Order: sequence, then structure tokens, then C-alpha cells
Amino acid sequence: MTLFPDVVKSYNEDVVKEILNNCIAHSNYQLRGKINILEYIRNSGLDDDIIREFVLKAVITFGEAKTSDIAEAVKGALPATLNSVQQKRKVSNVLQYLKSKGVVEVSGTAKTAKWRIK
Repeated sequence: MTLFPDVVKSYNEDVVKEILNNCIAHSNYQLRGKINILEYIRNSGLDDDIIREFVLKAVITFGEAKTSDIAEAVKGALPATLNSVQQKRKVSNVLQYLKSKGVVEVSGTAKTAKWRIK
């Protein structure tokens, strides 16, 4: 055991399910305690694949939207350690990735740019 554990960007889904099952199965409900697994997600954010799904869902829902509007819609999925500029940049990077895959397209430039499904 170490005082400074390695930071892991994402966990194996089966491992997380096992941890949650153990937390629930071995909880003492008389103590009315909470399972605090969400702290990791708040600080590190969700996996990039999941963030892409959220961004894509936001674009589909809006029909057409600015990067800032999409960032606002998905900010709960982004790491809480990022400020608003960094969150917008993260969403912009995801949109550029989706554009490179032919999933979304953009019209306009800079502040007037609007994203939609291709």
C-alpha cells in the first residue's frame, strides 16, 4: 500500500459493478450511511466514450447548437476540476472528433458556429 496511489483514468466496468455490489451487500442500513462512489466521477469525469454519447445526444436534442450550449447541457458529465473554459474546450474537442468521424457537421465559424447531426 502506498500513500500516493496511481491515478487511473477509467476503471473496468466489471470491477466497478463488483465494488458497488459489495458496498450494497455489506452496508449496515441501521447506520443510514451513504455509498460515496460518485466522488471519483465528480473529480475525474466520465470516460471519453460516455462524454461523446452525451454530446451527441445534446446535438440531437437541440437539432442545432453552439458549443457553449452543448457544454452547458453536458457539464455534469465533465470533470468538476475543469473550469468553464476548459469544459468548453473539452466539448469542442469531442465535437471535432465527431466531425472527423462524419457524425456531426458545423456551419459558421468561431462564436457563430453551430453544430448539427450530419
